[in-house]
Amino acid sequence: LPFPARDLLNNDAYRLPTNRKRFTLLSVGRGCSEKCIYCVANLYYGKRFRKRSVESVIREIEECTEKYDIRNFLFWGESFTTDPEYGAAICDEIIKRNINIIWSSTSRVDTLNKTLLDKMKRAGCILLGLGIESYNQEVLNRARKRITVEQIDAAVDMVRSVGIKSMGHFVFGLPGDTRESAFKTIDFACRNLSFAQFYCAIPYPKTEFGKIAAEQNRIIDTDYTQFELTRSVSGNENLSPRAIKKIRDYA
Repeated sequence: LPFPARDLLNNDAYRLPTNRKRFTLLSVGRGCSEKCIYCVANLYYGKRFRKRSVESVIREIEECTEKYDIRNFLFWGESFTTDPEYGAAICDEIIKRNINIIWSSTSRVDTLNKTLLDKMKRAGCILLGLGIESYNQEVLNRARKRITVEQIDAAVDMVRSVGIKSMGHFVFGLPGDTRESAFKTIDFACRNLSFAQFYCAIPYPKTEFGKIAAEQNRIIDTDYTQFELTRSVSGNENLSPRAIKKIRDYA
């Protein structure tokens, strides 16, 4: 496939909120093999992580810097670190070619290692989004997230230790979530992360969470235009949709 036709865009319209400089999304791969009950990634993109070649990614970066004067990137994919060797290879090429860019990406907390993070920092990474979802082990287990609270702590510490800022992503209203577990999650986010994004759990069709919510008659709105992460259209066994929305807005 050719690179995105950025010449058709008003590239000045796309700017980072942190520094007001031009930025663009750059897709490195598609697909996710994980089975989190709330997520649509493998429904959209498939269950196998499919990578672009390192050379293709680098050539698109160079086109952006040379043709469009874009030097700020969000490397878009379900996880830049799904294949740590692949992520490291992209970093190695950026460093080798002395490409001066600033970028951010996303990661699971259980796929990070210090060597990779050091390379990411040297290659221009300033921010790493972490899919944490909850700081409660029961909620993580019931969501089939396949991570532990200890792995969350270790990942946040590693990211901080190499000088990269962290952004945690959190979801309220998953099975097992309570007011107490939600506020424990908020406290963790405020104490340990540079930035955080907070969402309401959405019962998307064909996800396991969507099936559970439908079977238990917990969905209060079937208008899919309302299935938006800042709104709550279903509760769980402990929290009403209104309570989840209030917790999210407070966070």
